[in-house]
Amino acid sequence: MEIKERINKYLKDRRGEIGDIKITKQKNKDGINLLYARVSKFEEKKENDYVNMATYYTFNDKGHYVGAVIVVVLNPTTVELMYFADTFQRNKGNMTIVSREVIKEVFEDKIYDSLITREGEPVTKIDTIIVEVNKDNPASQKVARKLGFDEEGYLTLKDYKEAKAKQYIKK
Repeated sequence: MEIKERINKYLKDRRGEIGDIKITKQKNKDGINLLYARVSKFEEKKENDYVNMATYYTFNDKGHYVGAVIVVVLNPTTVELMYFADTFQRNKGNMTIVSREVIKEVFEDKIYDSLITREGEPVTKIDTIIVEVNKDNPASQKVARKLGFDEEGYLTLKDYKEAKAKQYIKK
C-alpha cells in the first residue's frame, strides 16, 4: 500500500476537515522526515461557545502512526499545545519536530487567527501558546524547553520572534 493511501485510510474516520499531508523539513534521530496531516474543527458551535481545535496526526516514512500534536484555542489570544508520542516512537525527536511546524502555523501562518470563540467576543489573534507538562515526565519537559517554552509553560509571539532572529544570526 502506498504511504499516502495508508495515511488517508488512517485519517478517514477522524472527524473534521482533513488538510494536506506535509513533510517535515527536519529529520528525526532515525534520519527520516516525518509526514503529518492536520484534521481541524474550526468554529464548531457548542451552545454559545465555538470549538476551535486541530490534531496533527504524525507518521513515519512508511506511513505508520508516530504520534499527534493537538492545538486548542482557549480564548481570543491563547492556544494550548499538547503532544503525544506512540510508545515505540519516543525519544526520537518526533514531537519536537512536528510541534515546531505547528508553532510556525500558529505564529507565522496565523491559521488560528480570525476565528470566533464566543458570540459577541472579538475574533482570535493568537499571541501566546501554552503547554502543560507533567512534572513526572522529563521527556515532555525536554520537548517544551527545546520549543522555547518558559518554566511556566508559555511561549509568546515576541519570544518566538526573538528566538527565531537569534537562529538566523547563528547561520
